[in-house]
Amino acid sequence: MACSASFGRSLRRLAGPLALGAAAFLLSGAAGARAETYAIVVGINHYPFDVSLDGALQDAEDVGQALRKAGIANVAEFLNEKAVKADIRKAWQDEVARAVAGDTIIFHYAGHGAQMPELIAGDEADGLDEYLQLPGFDRTRPDETKSEIIIDNELNSWFQEAEAKGVHVLFVSDSCFSGGMSRAATGKLRLAAPLKVKLPITTPEAVEGAKLKESNFQLATVLAASLESQPTPEVVIGNKPRGALSWSFARALEGAADRNGDRIITRVELEKYVFAVVKSESEALQVPNFTPQLPRSEDEVVIRLDSRAVTPQGQTTSQQQPAIEQAETQPATEPQTTQQSTADPAVQQPVSGQGATTQSEQEQASASAGTAETASQTTTEQTEPAASTPSVSAAATDGQQWRPVLSLKVVGNAPPLQNVASDGVPYEWDVASGVFRTPNGDVAGENIGPDRIQSVIDKFILLDFLKSMSLRNPGEVSLTPFKDIYVRGDQMKFSVPDSGYRNRLVFNLANTGEVQFLDLQIGAAAGNPPALQQVEVTEPYGADHLIVLSTNEQLKPIGDAMANGSLPPATLLAMLRGQLEGTDTAVAIQPLYTRENP
Repeated sequence: MACSASFGRSLRRLAGPLALGAAAFLLSGAAGARAETYAIVVGINHYPFDVSLDGALQDAEDVGQALRKAGIANVAEFLNEKAVKADIRKAWQDEVARAVAGDTIIFHYAGHGAQMPELIAGDEADGLDEYLQLPGFDRTRPDETKSEIIIDNELNSWFQEAEAKGVHVLFVSDSCFSGGMSRAATGKLRLAAPLKVKLPITTPEAVEGAKLKESNFQLATVLAASLESQPTPEVVIGNKPRGALSWSFARALEGAADRNGDRIITRVELEKYVFAVVKSESEALQVPNFTPQLPRSEDEVVIRLDSRAVTPQGQTTSQQQPAIEQAETQPATEPQTTQQSTADPAVQQPVSGQGATTQSEQEQASASAGTAETASQTTTEQTEPAASTPSVSAAATDGQQWRPVLSLKVVGNAPPLQNVASDGVPYEWDVASGVFRTPNGDVAGENIGPDRIQSVIDKFILLDFLKSMSLRNPGEVSLTPFKDIYVRGDQMKFSVPDSGYRNRLVFNLANTGEVQFLDLQIGAAAGNPPALQQVEVTEPYGADHLIVLSTNEQLKPIGDAMANGSLPPATLLAMLRGQLEGTDTAVAIQPLYTRENP
C-alpha cells in the first residue's frame, strides 16, 4: 500500500455504493443553510524521536487561518508537542457530540505517516495497517509509546461515530505511508520508517474499525496527498517548504475553489481545484487522491463557507485577512540587476529533435500549418461570454503575491544576470556543468550555458506569474500515461477538455527557456482537441511546462507573436500582463520532467 491508501480499510471501504434516502439528501446542495462546520487541525514539524519536518506546522497554521477566514469558528488546533492522541480524541468526541445531522467535521492532518503489521489478522490485503505518527511515539519503545499513534482502524470508528448522527466528514491527509522517489527532489518526505514489530491491540476502536464495511460509510470523504505509487515530499512554495495539498486546500477554503460564488464548495469544485493546483505547485511530483474516487452526486457538498465571511462584492470584511499571503509579511526583495542588456536574449524556434515535447518534423509542421490556417480564417475574435463559461467566484483569491524576480544561487563565475534575487530557497545554476536545478532539487535544465541562462531565468519568472493566475482559475490539462518523470522515447497523449471559453492558446515553456508555439483556436473551435495530441520525449532534457490559456479575451495577437518568430519569455510576460492579467482566464499548467535514461 502507499499514499493514496492512506488508511487501508477506511479508504477502500469509503468507495461503496451511494445509499439512498436521507443520507443522499444530506449530501446534496439542498441541505439546511444553518448547517455548522467544525474542524480539527493537526500539524507536526518537531518529532523528538524521528526525522523532523519543515513545513507541516506552517500547513496547519495556514489551514486553520483559512478556516477562520471562511467563517468557520469551531477550529481545534493541535500543533507540534500539543498533538497528543488523548486530546485529539476528546476534541473529536466533543465535536461529534455538538454536531447534528447535516453538519460537517473537517479533520486536517499534516505530519508523518507510517505502516506496521496489521493488528487484526486478515484485515489488510497487504498485511499492513497505516497510522498517523504523533510526536510522542518512539519506535525504539513501541510498547511504551503506542498510545501516540492513530491507526487506520481507529479512524474508521471515529468516522462511524459521525456517520451514525448524519454528520459529514472531510478528512484531509497531507502525509504518506510508502513509496519511493523517481526524481531528485530534496524535500523531506512525510513518511516515517515502517514499524517492524506487531503491537498489541491498542484501543477498542482499533477492533471495531476493522469490522466496518464499505456500506457503512456514505457521508465521509477522504482527500489524500498522493497516488499509491507516489511519496509525499515537502515542496517549496513561496520560498518556503510546504505540503502542496495543505497549501492548495487552504486556498480552496479561502474561496478559490468556489467557482460560482455560492459559498458552497462541492466535491467536484474541490477536486478540480486541488488536482490542478497540487500538480502545478508540486511540479507534478504528486497527484491527490479522493475516496470515494467519484462524487456521490454532481452537487455533493463537502464544505460550506459562512456567507458572513465576505461582503456582497466578494471583498473580505474588516475582520478578515487578505485572501492569500504567499509572501506573508516579508517585503519583496529588489531584483539584483547587475548590467542592462542591450537586447532580449535570442530564443530559437523549436526544430525537430530539440525540446522535450516535440512531434516528428512532419507532424509538427502539419500541426502548425493547421493551426495557422485556423487563425488566418478568423479575422475577429469572439469576445462575448460563452453561455457555458465558468464564472469567477466573488470570493476568489487574488493569487499569490507574484514578483518579477527569481531567487538564484550561482555556482561559479557567471555573466551579469537580470531579475535575480538571493533570498528564500533558491534555484541553482552550476556554471561549469550547465545544470539548472529547481528549489526542490529537480534538474530543470542540462547544458545551460551563459548564452541561455537569462532565458531560463525569465522562463521561471513567467511560470511563477502563470501559477499566480492559475490559483484564481486553474484550467485542466493532462498527459497519459502519467509519470513524475519521462525518459527518451516515451510517448504520451496530450489532452485538453472543453473549458467553456471561446479562445484557447497552447504553448510550451521549454527547459532551454524557449517559448514554443503549439496551437491557437479561436471561437467555437476552442472546443476542438488541440493540434498537438501526441508528445514524444527528445533531447534536451529537463523541465518543460505545457501551458493552456482559455479565455474570452483576445488571444490572437499573442498567438501570432509566438507563431511568427522567436518570442523571449520576458516579452511574452509583458504581453500576458498587458492583455490577460485580472481577466477571466483559465490557466492550465502541465509540468513535464524528462531525462535520457531511466
